[in-house]
Formats: sequence, structure tokens, C-alpha cells
Amino acid sequence: MSAPDLSSIHDFIRRADMVGTRAEPFPHGTAVFLPELPLRHDANYLWVDRLPPDDPVETLVEEADRLQGGAGLAHRMLMFPDGPSAAALLPGFVARGWEPFHGVIMQVLAAPERAADTGRVVRSDDDTLCAARTRNILRYDWCTPEVARQLLDARRYSPVEDRVYAVFEDGEPVAWAELYLEDRLAQVESVATEPEHRGRGHASAIVQHCVDVARAEGAEVIFLVADAEGDARRIYERLGFREVGTYLKVHRTGDG
Repeated sequence: MSAPDLSSIHDFIRRADMVGTRAEPFPHGTAVFLPELPLRHDANYLWVDRLPPDDPVETLVEEADRLQGGAGLAHRMLMFPDGPSAAALLPGFVARGWEPFHGVIMQVLAAPERAADTGRVVRSDDDTLCAARTRNILRYDWCTPEVARQLLDARRYSPVEDRVYAVFEDGEPVAWAELYLEDRLAQVESVATEPEHRGRGHASAIVQHCVDVARAEGAEVIFLVADAEGDARRIYERLGFREVGTYLKVHRTGDG
């Protein structure tokens, strides 16, 4: 298991999950666009790796309006890969009606506390899981059928290999996750379990299976991103994942 390499992990996140088809540099980072899917915020955003020296919140809001507004996007989103350095800016964004998401990058750096039963996990495909994944996304109050379609359609724009694994009961998918693979890096993403099937160890089994597959494929850095305020972090810790970094996203939806 390799030591944390945040630079490589950040680059992988941009190419594997937060992928766009157009990038435009600006004074504080890179504006990423996926015009084909304008409702997917994680493909239309400003990656900020250099904070403005003066009035950073106002400066970045103006840049978002200029770049994202100029591209015809209704939303605004900024991604700060260095979460701690951006934390001081959060009150200013919240005061302007922006909402935060605190992400925790967790890498496999330890052995799991106990072995998960991975025998029920099988490789699946997008068509088989489409209905279940759409249903799961539509449970969020911000989601619409078109948003769900665009979120699921985003994977075909990534150059990184993407596999999906699932657990089935009575022929129906009840839990699933994606595994992104490229060279020595691998990311576990989009882990989900149908509400009525939670608490049965399905998520642990799928994540552990993804880790096993990634290792078998030669991955040296295996990671995932967790919600800093969510309950899943403890599950990942039991599977050997440890926090190696944090990031901050702030966004404003089209209705302000």
C-alpha cells in the first residue's frame, strides 16, 4: 500500500469523476465544462488551486459569474482541493447563499478489521443497473428525471476504465458501486444500497470486493471520497481506509 499521494489523487478525480470536455485556465485555477451535460455540477465547475490574495470570496464569485454564466450555466460551483486553506472562506460564501460540501479523501492504508463476505458480489453493467440507480438518485429532493439522466450519462465521457459491481437478491440489484481504474490508481465511487436492504453488509462487501479487484489489477493507490458529515466513514474505516486529505465544494443552484 503506497503512501498518500494527494497530487495524483486530485488529478485522478478530475479525469475519472469530475471530467469535462473543455477546460479553460483562469487566474486562480481551471474552469471545467461538459456542455453536453450542463446539469451535472461535478462536470461544470471551477477548480481553484490558487486563492486570490485580495477579497477572495468576491473575486471567485465574480469569476464564477463570468465563466459559468458566460457558458450559459444556471448553477455556480467552485472546487477547492485543499479543504483546510479554503475553510476560512466558507462564511463568506454561505452569507451569499452558497452551500458547502465537505469531502474526505480516504485511502486504503490498513488491513480491514474483519473480512467482508464478498462472495455475493458480481460484476454488472450500466444497462442492468440503470433503473435501480435512477430510482435511487430520484430520492433526493433536488433531483429530476433529466438530472438523473445526465448524472448517469456522465461516465461515458471519462477516459478512465469504469466497472460496476453489485449484489442481487431475487434477480434484482440491491446494492452497487463503481470502480475506476487506471495504471496504479483506483477509485471506489457511487456506493449505494436500496433503503430496505441496508444494514446487511452489502456496501462493505462491494467496497471490499472493489479493493480486491483493484489490487489484482495492480493498483497501488486505492481511495474513495466520503461525505465528511455522513455515517459511511466508519464503514470505510473498518475496511482499512484512512483519511489522507479533505476538499471543499461550494455551489449555488440556479434559483439562488
